[in-house]
Formats: sequence, structure tokens, C-alpha cells
Amino acid sequence: MALVAKRIMTETWREALRRVGARAGREADCLAAYDAARREGTPEHEAAYRTLKERGLLEHVDLPGDPSGALPVPT
Repeated sequence: MALVAKRIMTETWREALRRVGARAGREADCLAAYDAARREGTPEHEAAYRTLKERGLLEHVDLPGDPSGALPVPT
């Protein structure tokens, strides 16, 4: 299983943080942290990932062949 920061195809990283942050009731906090990281020179993708990671908002994704992935449901 991987932890990832996702964005919709046409979305900027800042827009993605606004969407994910709002869903968690933390929009202003996420945007403030992201903007601060960008002012310090952190690349957009890294600032987004760190912001979401620090707030426990990264998404869990099962990767192909990942042994920690969901097991089949017994029938």
C-alpha cells in the first residue's frame, strides 16, 4: 500500500490541497502550510505531499503485486 497525494488532471497542487483540506475541515490550515513551503522554495509537488502527510490526509492506494493489498473475500 502506498500513501499518495492525488490531484485531478487539470487541478493545480494548490487547488488539490484546497479540495482535500476542505473535505477534512482543514482548508485554511492546508493552504497556509502549502503557501509557506512554496515561499521557502519547496517544489509544488513536494510541498503538497508534505502538507498532506503532516495532517494525515494522504490517500492509501493499493499497488499491483503489493502483498499488503486487500485480500479476496472468502465465499
